[in-house]
Amino acid sequence: MKKATIYTETTIKGPAVKDGAYCAAIEYILKNGKPYEKYYTGNEENTTYHRCALQAILLGLSRFKEKCEIEVVTEDVLIANLIQKNQPEKWERQEWKNSKKTQVKNKELWQQFLEELNKHKITVTLSKINPYREKMREEMGRVLKNQCKSVENIENTEKRGE
Repeated sequence: MKKATIYTETTIKGPAVKDGAYCAAIEYILKNGKPYEKYYTGNEENTTYHRCALQAILLGLSRFKEKCEIEVVTEDVLIANLIQKNQPEKWERQEWKNSKKTQVKNKELWQQFLEELNKHKITVTLSKINPYREKMREEMGRVLKNQCKSVENIENTEKRGE
């Protein structure tokens, strides 16, 4: 079984709701013994830190087409703890209700995570050490810059009445 590591990064930190980007850096060793790394980015409007962190994990996991042993490295304490304590599986058994009997936040993302968990052997490591952080931030900056250009183009088109 292939072994891989996914490092995650987001542009949002702390308790805020705003536009954000996220990135997953995947590393593994190719059959020829050479290291391989690839970056995948995404963005979302009016999002949160935890949602972006989970999106980054899912973005990385979705790239694997065969069963793998995957270590996910994140600095999001909440997401790491929830996964390590098998909380998504518990929520599923409780029909996606939390201990307060209210709907679990980001249910659709947690459902996607469980689908990936059924395909792979996934472990989560909580760590602030990320050897790809600088490159990932560049990638996310590019995504956000392109998003701003797209919004400007739409606004300019609307002003011209096109």
